[in-house]
Amino acid sequence: MKTRMAILLLLAMGTGCASTGPTATAPIQLPVTQLASRSPDLPVDCRLPPAVRKMGRQLTYLSEGRVERIPAVECEIRGGTIL
Repeated sequence: MKTRMAILLLLAMGTGCASTGPTATAPIQLPVTQLASRSPDLPVDCRLPPAVRKMGRQLTYLSEGRVERIPAVECEIRGGTIL
């Protein structure tokens, strides 16, 4: 009887924590060319592409792309995405 009660309590707690509201959305990303044509010297938050790293002679991997605050023109040159 106690185990059944414990299971019911756990099920009730697990379903009560589920979120049914709106989910968080990713920030809108503008194409670099649109923003750069308006103001090329405007500093923007730019997500740079991942860099290829090499460790030793055999292991090659992609590191995570960084986010930097750089002018829109430089972001376009470096292949980034404006956040």
